[in-house]
Amino acid sequence: MADVIPEAEHGNGVWRRLLAPGGAVTFDALVGQWRCLEISAIVAGHAAAADHPRLAVDLRGALGRGLMAGASPASLAGKVCDWEPACANDVLFGPKPLLKVSRHSHEIPKPFVLNTRVRGDDLVLTVLLFGFACDWAGEVRAALAQVPRERLDWERLANGRFLPAERRIDMVQRVRPCRTDPAPTRAVMQFATPVDCKNADPADRPESILSRLASRLFLLARWHDVSIAADWAALSGAWRDAELAVSNSTVQVIERKSTRTARRFNETVRRLDLTLEGDLTALWPLLVMGEQAHVGRGVTMGLGRYDLLPQDS
Repeated sequence: MADVIPEAEHGNGVWRRLLAPGGAVTFDALVGQWRCLEISAIVAGHAAAADHPRLAVDLRGALGRGLMAGASPASLAGKVCDWEPACANDVLFGPKPLLKVSRHSHEIPKPFVLNTRVRGDDLVLTVLLFGFACDWAGEVRAALAQVPRERLDWERLANGRFLPAERRIDMVQRVRPCRTDPAPTRAVMQFATPVDCKNADPADRPESILSRLASRLFLLARWHDVSIAADWAALSGAWRDAELAVSNSTVQVIERKSTRTARRFNETVRRLDLTLEGDLTALWPLLVMGEQAHVGRGVTMGLGRYDLLPQDS
């Protein structure tokens, strides 16, 4: 059960929509309503920059600077945008309402994540937009198109390796559906990027990944104009009953900084594979949506991304 924090009344049209869902649905039903739009900039011949540890952080900052060029004065000041409709900078980076879930208050998550990957010799920079944030896809696409041309320090990202001086960039946009295969009895969450260890190290408490994923999707449902009606006791029982095994685990500390707030952060993160075995029926909708939504902190810089590998025997 979620309660609105009183300060939420001071928001804008986006806030009002987030706080007035059209109805309550189960996680199963949310999969059918889930909306994800993938916008990618494909930078020809730049794959050599893909493994730079700062790439995703720089991408987030560059995208934010691009959106700030068309932002309202209030949004540039870090306040709620007073335009109607709100500017894209407000939708992706601006403050969001707080919901009180049980005994804790949570901000409704930003409606996007970032991915970086290699395709042959090319570098692919991707923004995934969720729910009604897809209505601002035009502004996001325009800002992303500027990123490789004007807003990334390629000499630093190349780290002495060859990158073409000419940057040929293709923009691709597609609706990305959720997978529809039935729940297996065994599956692997193979993390392509680390998940943060704040409050719980997933190597010690692998069930924390599942509980955090459920909380994230509970809040992201608001971007789809619905709230979640869940049997939390049954859901937590499902991940307690599943057999969980961690493998291929490595830990590291990453540093990130916020240009907007001039703050620096050091975070401990862990990359791992998490194998789940047993009756995964109740967990499968979470795992399917989480493949796109990611899990944990830092998802808007690409952290917490995994591939879901069913392994039915």
